[in-house]
Amino acid sequence: RELPGSAEEQGSSLMVTLSANDIVAATEPQALSAVTKPAVCLSTSDASTFLSEEQRSLKVKLSEVGQAFPSDNSLISTTNGTICVVLRHSMRVCATLKDSLNFVEQMLRQHLVAAIGKHVTPQDMHEYTVFHNRKLFSAAYAPRPFSYDVRRTVSHSPEGSLSILSKAEPIMTMVSRAGPGGTAPMTFPLSASTSVVFNGERYLHAHLLHTFGEARNSTLELSASARQFSSMMVIVGTISSATSFEPRYASIVQNKDELTVPLELSTIPTPKEFKDATRSLSEKQRAFAKMFRGMQLASTLFGVLVVQIKPALEAILNLPADSLTKEIRLTQDLMGLFVDHHIPTDLLKYDANQGGGAGTGEASAIEAVKAHVSAINSMINEAKQEELKEAKLKAEAEALAMYRSSSICDSYRDSESDGDCWDEDEEEELLDLDPVKMCMTMEGMEEELMDQMCVTMRGMEQEEEVGMLQELETSMMDTPTSAAEPTTASPAEVPAVAPVVAPPAKPVEVAAARGDDFREADADMEDTGVGQARDYTKVPTQLNQRLELLDDDNCLRPTIIKPGEVWSKTTRPGLLAKPTTTSLDGPLQKEEKDKAFALLDAITKSGALHLDHAQMHVVVAATHSFDKSVTETVIQDNVSPIEKVEKSTLLLAMTVHERAVAELVEPGQLARVAGTSPRLLES
Repeated sequence: RELPGSAEEQGSSLMVTLSANDIVAATEPQALSAVTKPAVCLSTSDASTFLSEEQRSLKVKLSEVGQAFPSDNSLISTTNGTICVVLRHSMRVCATLKDSLNFVEQMLRQHLVAAIGKHVTPQDMHEYTVFHNRKLFSAAYAPRPFSYDVRRTVSHSPEGSLSILSKAEPIMTMVSRAGPGGTAPMTFPLSASTSVVFNGERYLHAHLLHTFGEARNSTLELSASARQFSSMMVIVGTISSATSFEPRYASIVQNKDELTVPLELSTIPTPKEFKDATRSLSEKQRAFAKMFRGMQLASTLFGVLVVQIKPALEAILNLPADSLTKEIRLTQDLMGLFVDHHIPTDLLKYDANQGGGAGTGEASAIEAVKAHVSAINSMINEAKQEELKEAKLKAEAEALAMYRSSSICDSYRDSESDGDCWDEDEEEELLDLDPVKMCMTMEGMEEELMDQMCVTMRGMEQEEEVGMLQELETSMMDTPTSAAEPTTASPAEVPAVAPVVAPPAKPVEVAAARGDDFREADADMEDTGVGQARDYTKVPTQLNQRLELLDDDNCLRPTIIKPGEVWSKTTRPGLLAKPTTTSLDGPLQKEEKDKAFALLDAITKSGALHLDHAQMHVVVAATHSFDKSVTETVIQDNVSPIEKVEKSTLLLAMTVHERAVAELVEPGQLARVAGTSPRLLES
């Protein structure tokens, strides 16, 4: 209502002049609907008013400059003044715009943090991605942790485990599995003339990493561990063709050993970045770049082969399946003979044609192999004792000769009438001493001579075993490898063995029979059959083509995985001993590989027998790179990183499983995916 008087009088008499009828009338719905809140943003007419005022004030300022400065060609003219005024005004406008945007962004950051309750980090984003993928994919194609038990069958206890870890947790990968029944055999070279054929399970993994801003990829490491009284072999390399594996490193893991291999990650340009960079090159230059990129794409395939040792030992020694499961000492002795002494397997294997003795079947075969191992070990121990005896006599003779020729002996000889350093009884007493004690009994000898003698004798004791082993290996190579009975053991040392009623199966047939009853350990994983006879070398090219076609953001980069330079291996010398960790550099890695390949040469008879209990893992990786942090990507770019990572994950899953998006995701998620990534469904 309009009130008489001035504004002050209206304000002071407002509560007095309003009657009860006025208050009731004001609370009617018609009256309330007329009351509106003031607009938060300026209207178009208000913005036009501000711009008009800016133009007016700028014209006034320029007019003042024109009056203050001359318009001729002076050093400081009206033109110069006008340029300075306009530039200064532009700087103030830009600074004001920046402050305004910073204010709005800061307000949005505060609201985002208040809504979530924390600042989102890349680790938080990784945890959400794991949670999101559980809802996105169907059970058969959902990402799984890269952690696998190494076991013969589901009814056997694991020999060990294989994992790829990031911050002590297994990474999540999309997995395509091919069972041992339908895969084509693959080979890898042991030497220039020897190749090994292996069968078994095949796994194709795809892992997606993501980085924000300047942050680097999280470090990965390959971890292999064996259980007590168990053993396996880990071979790391690359896939060179559809049927060949190229080993780079190898190691035997046994008796609670833990092998840790750091994995170095490096990215290559996206397909569109490569295409843009080579557009200005000549045809020859472009061809060179394409060839080199082909090599880089092939390097993105990282392969790990795990070989079980006990089944291969049983096959090469003609033993029944599972016969070495409880023969712990025998298994360790066999591995020692093959790795350390390179004993031919023909000297140790069981032969059904052996006659006589007690026991039949599996027990008879085991006892025969034990007898052969005992005979070989006895011969090795005897050779060691002979070497030690000869080295001791040699050290005693040298010590005695050095003492007789010393200057102390000369001075003592001058003082004696018979001209000798000692009598025969003293010499015999000295020869009866241990070489080390002999050094301690030579009192009065010069310190330099004393040290020289002790170093000589102790060095002989350290070198004697090496020489003995070399002579033993030479003698073993000259021994005929007769399968009927070893020539190195006498009949009294090797108990006679009665023939088995049923003729034993051939080694290859035994191994095949053991693989028939294999069952998948993970009941939830579907054997898609896609990996059967699949050429893994084509996977990087297929992924590259998919990225070029569907990666509109140009942010997904193929990633090369390769082992680091220094590994670590934790071993336990005994059951009660504390674990010791050793760093494995280049020479030690080669030593580990030589031991593993020596055992492989023995258990495959130089490639004549196949490895049927093997597990092959092929890993391909890609990195989704965001230019800004998680929060700035959301606030400044107005982009949801969840949707972008989801699209990249689906691209990898399509490549690994060779399935359409409609088959990979849950039915309830299809509508949402179609809204965020429509081109994926169209493809």
